[in-house]
Amino acid sequence: MVIVVLKPGKSGDDPAHYRPISLLSCLFKTFERMILNRIEDIIDQNIVQGGFRRDLSCCDQVLALTTMIESGFQRMEKTAVAFVDLTAAFDTVWRHGLLLKFSKIIPCRRLVFLLENMLSNRRYQVFLGQDKSRWRTLNDGLAQGSVLSPKLFNLYVSDLPQTASSKIQFADDLALVFQGRGFQECENSLSLDLNTVNKYFKDWRLKANPDKTETCVFHLNNRESQHTLNVKMGDSMIKHNANPKYLGVTLDRSLTFKPHLEILSKKVRTRVNLLNQLCSTTW
Repeated sequence: MVIVVLKPGKSGDDPAHYRPISLLSCLFKTFERMILNRIEDIIDQNIVQGGFRRDLSCCDQVLALTTMIESGFQRMEKTAVAFVDLTAAFDTVWRHGLLLKFSKIIPCRRLVFLLENMLSNRRYQVFLGQDKSRWRTLNDGLAQGSVLSPKLFNLYVSDLPQTASSKIQFADDLALVFQGRGFQECENSLSLDLNTVNKYFKDWRLKANPDKTETCVFHLNNRESQHTLNVKMGDSMIKHNANPKYLGVTLDRSLTFKPHLEILSKKVRTRVNLLNQLCSTTW
């Protein structure tokens, strides 16, 4: 059973604006948990990833990125970052590719055979309000709501190719970070690295979305504050965003966090006004 949930701030007219959540049986989830307990430590040893791991969170990855930017400030370097967006990352995982990567780090034929059976010929029905679709069969993709899916996705994208840019990963959020003296150097390196990872995604049947992928450059030179990066991924020009949002934190060129604090203050003000109404003596 798949329940579709409308994404915050999106219109209900476009099916892409809904997030599918799988409702699995308690018995199946218990079985998944038993498997996860046996493979989790092995998978974590083979990945450099901040998502869906013990003692790691969004804060660690944001801290890693801002630390790199601050170190660039100290060396008088520009830090160019490309925030790569994947379209329906969990839903497009290639089953045979996942089984191949799984068998390389966990060479247990029984576990591989078991996982193959769990991912093959899955029947599902989509529910939206009182309406439901007909039954369909699914052979690729990972169920959102499954216990195993996050760890298997981490494994699936654990072998990203070598690039000149550093990579900061959190689940399906990827940031490519390059530091250099000039804008041209940053643009050339980011374009090359974006095309490298884009080829990897195509080889493994994932899809990078150039329309939602963004770039930003961090530096302290106010005279060049209006400069934007000209970076391409394939034939698409990547949008430059002076205030990108990374894992819930709005960044700015010189890391003052002023835009982020302004957004937070608006949210707090709205909630304070609501509390004032609730606490008033009259309604």
